[in-house]
Amino acid sequence: TFGGVITVKARVVFVHPFCLFSIIQYNPAELEDEFDVSDLKLTENDVFVGDEVEFVGLSMRQTLIFSLGKVESVEALNSESSQARTPSFIPMNQEIFSTSCIGTDPNGFSGP
Repeated sequence: TFGGVITVKARVVFVHPFCLFSIIQYNPAELEDEFDVSDLKLTENDVFVGDEVEFVGLSMRQTLIFSLGKVESVEALNSESSQARTPSFIPMNQEIFSTSCIGTDPNGFSGP
């Protein structure tokens, strides 16, 4: 469902078990009359300190956030996998990067 207005058929391409996000595939032509949508471009490039990145997400109030940022640090994600516990998903070989905000989307999308 887009904006609570229109429902389209979609296919789940990827579900991340730890970070709580999914990638879906749908036909954008079904939204042409209601929304201006475009392809999301994902990169396989590594992220380095000083790189500019785009953040798109939801605020705590579930409103759209878009901001431009500069990578300030890149660190390995540390999981405490050595302790005995109930079996669960443990992320491996992942990095976390911290950013500073350098602006918002020129179309005016930003969070509270």
